[in-house]
Amino acid sequence: MPTSDLDESFEEGEVMFAVDDSDEERTTVIADISNDEAYLAMPFDESNTLSQWR
Repeated sequence: MPTSDLDESFEEGEVMFAVDDSDEERTTVIADISNDEAYLAMPFDESNTLSQWR
């Protein structure tokens, strides 16, 4: 992903990883906590291969 157009505040964001197990199906959430609209959520069973995405 090109980063030349990124806002400087985004580049300095703080990223967190969490597993939400409040529902019947666990969900993985990766979020930039400095921006309410910057997150990725996916079923936990599909997220166990995140290291392969690098």
